[in-house]
Amino acid sequence: MERIEWLKTARRKYALTTDIIVGFPGETEKDFQATLDLLDEVQYDSLFSFQYSPRPNTAALPWRTSCRTRRSSAGWRRFRRSSAPSRSAATRS
Repeated sequence: MERIEWLKTARRKYALTTDIIVGFPGETEKDFQATLDLLDEVQYDSLFSFQYSPRPNTAALPWRTSCRTRRSSAGWRRFRRSSAPSRSAATRS
């Protein structure tokens, strides 16, 4: 967080961005809440968020997904509700 604070207070304007995958196999409720807490703390300028979905030829493809898929959908809805408006895709001026 020290580096992020340094960037936010630097003379040059920087935009902090991130990509988030919600519901990745193995993600726990604690992991999910930690992600939300970090987003609140950092206040990224731009956020690209995606709900996890299996993709061919990836390491996560064979991981257990049955229960996680339902949790991912609920988590995704919760994430989307909590990400607006403070986590918008606006860039700091």
